[in-house]
Amino acid sequence: MIRRIDAGFVPPLRSQALYHGLAEAMDADTPDTIVFCAPDAPYFCAGYHQNAADVLDLGLCRRRGWPVLRRTIGGGAVYLDRAQLFYQVIVHRRRAPFAVADIYRTYLAAPVLALRRLGLDARLCATNEIEVGGRRIAGTGGGQLGEAVVVVGNV
Repeated sequence: MIRRIDAGFVPPLRSQALYHGLAEAMDADTPDTIVFCAPDAPYFCAGYHQNAADVLDLGLCRRRGWPVLRRTIGGGAVYLDRAQLFYQVIVHRRRAPFAVADIYRTYLAAPVLALRRLGLDARLCATNEIEVGGRRIAGTGGGQLGEAVVVVGNV
């Protein structure tokens, strides 16, 4: 069974806290979960292995009132706003593929298919890049939090 949560528009911090909390609370009996949400205000989010000051103009972000968050899973810095859908896949590690490439291939197949059904020539490139016409159109990231494997993305 896969649990689906449609959280709607949420504050920027909650858009990150949802999957962090669900992942940290997961055990073998917890259903795998897909969360859909959109931030109610724009913000930037840096990946676990990034220093926000190296990849973002923090002065500009402050002047514009854009929060800058840092998540505890990998991936690059992304801009998120209410015009984007943020999806979060949280799966117990025993039910997830073992290899990183297989994790992304499995859990990014649905967003790629959805984009194709909208008439876009979407495909998964490299390990975790969703491209249309040779251009990256979606941010993705992933990692293990507690007992969970997490893959997140925005379109």
